[in-house]
Amino acid sequence: MNIFESQNDNLDFRFGISESSVLNLNERLGVMSLGRPPIYVGILNVTRVLEGRSVPHPLSLAGWLVQPIFGLRIKDVRSDNLDIRTVESFDSSFDELWSTIAKSRTASIIKNAAYLNWRYATCPDRLYRCLAAYRRKKLEGFVIMRTIGPRRGSVLFELLARDDNPEIMKALLLHASRELGMERIGHITALFSAGSVAAAVLKEVGFKSWGTRLWSMHMVIAPNPPRVSYPDLNLKSWDFSLGDWMWYSY
Repeated sequence: MNIFESQNDNLDFRFGISESSVLNLNERLGVMSLGRPPIYVGILNVTRVLEGRSVPHPLSLAGWLVQPIFGLRIKDVRSDNLDIRTVESFDSSFDELWSTIAKSRTASIIKNAAYLNWRYATCPDRLYRCLAAYRRKKLEGFVIMRTIGPRRGSVLFELLARDDNPEIMKALLLHASRELGMERIGHITALFSAGSVAAAVLKEVGFKSWGTRLWSMHMVIAPNPPRVSYPDLNLKSWDFSLGDWMWYSY
């Protein structure tokens, strides 16, 4: 992120993710840290996590002993006649859904169909999957995920529902977890604002915020002009979505 480009382009602010090791340099350049965004980790299968970390068989089988303690508590949830299916591209129904969700957001990427298609459907070097929930042919929510590298991990990028309905989010999370489990995935990583409904749903089924300290990444912002009080300077005001920055080294 270049603060001087922000000034020259007459932008209100620039934001990004920064490692803790360069925070002092950022501050000298006028880039502020809003704090560490919460990174949640959910364990689908402890044995597969150990295998992904090169723990040899049969030692990795010891994961079954602690699975009840560390594993996700994902049970069947009421789907309320939801039809959950895979979609490969995003049509105008995603525009309509985002127009209702955006009303409850203070600071967020505009996640309309144009953005979703650019970010997830036409990305040339990543393969994403989207499950969308419909009720009587009306789009009610969606989840987007991707498997990563050889370590039997996966990433949950988006979990959105009309009216921030937690039951719809649970149903989507259940279906996503089942699909990932069938692919022998061991864990799921996600990043959502600490006060969001999505984060509450994740914590309810057993996701832990271990990743927050493990990766120790900070959200940073360069306001233009510099200021000390504004909604976008409060980490809780942001609606987060996890990018690919954490796994470039996989």
